[in-house]
Amino acid sequence: SKIQNMRASWGLDQSSVPDEPHAANPSGRSSYQIKCDARDTSIPDGESVADAAFDMEMSKLRKYADDKELNLTHIFKSNAGKANGIISKPRFKTALGMAFHQYALHEELIAAISLKYGCGAPDPHAGGYLEVLWRQFVIELQQYSPPVKPAAPDPFDPRITVAMSEMRQISEESGLNLAYALQGAGGQQNGVLVKAKFIMALTTIIFPNYHFTNELLNDICTIYANANGPVDLRLGGYQEVYWRAFANDIRKVPLPTGSAA
Repeated sequence: SKIQNMRASWGLDQSSVPDEPHAANPSGRSSYQIKCDARDTSIPDGESVADAAFDMEMSKLRKYADDKELNLTHIFKSNAGKANGIISKPRFKTALGMAFHQYALHEELIAAISLKYGCGAPDPHAGGYLEVLWRQFVIELQQYSPPVKPAAPDPFDPRITVAMSEMRQISEESGLNLAYALQGAGGQQNGVLVKAKFIMALTTIIFPNYHFTNELLNDICTIYANANGPVDLRLGGYQEVYWRAFANDIRKVPLPTGSAA
């Protein structure tokens, strides 16, 4: 994996490594516009990123449906899906939850699907529309390809190794316990941390004087992404990061040349 290769380049023994992220093969469908709000992060977003993330999630749903041999048409019809392909939004959400009850469906994805396939009168309370084109959803879901490996950041990119090496030096010179700091930022015992909190902790609390670029933050979050967690529809990639693996690697990466070990 990327993390194993990176550790090997440092001359380290390998330990257990979290799964690598997967991405979907874009389907070429019409652009889906999703409202973005980037107030809580410095990483840029946009319609193209949101579209790619939506496609990735739909691709994963397709794989799940295939693996479980789901008859989605039957499920939606059993939940009052009409012959004209329309269903009320509440019943659509119920049917979606039933169909993918073992899948980590999250509210952001359900809302995005309901909005994309929404129809009928506007929903004055929840936004979007009161009804959903359930049959169109089923048809388009089958048009997605199974997830494929994305073009990942090069773990041998000296830019990443140098940055992590410099962060190790800063940590040691300041007596910083990186693992403790990331736990304090919300890191869970299972080693997972919400990406937005991870970025905020690195840039404003732990290394406030270090010059992080958006590209560097994106690459770190991609390398240490929790690919088993929810997809980030707004920014792309995944919503969670393996903070403990990152902290452990910071302690192991060689110090900058000329620094005392």
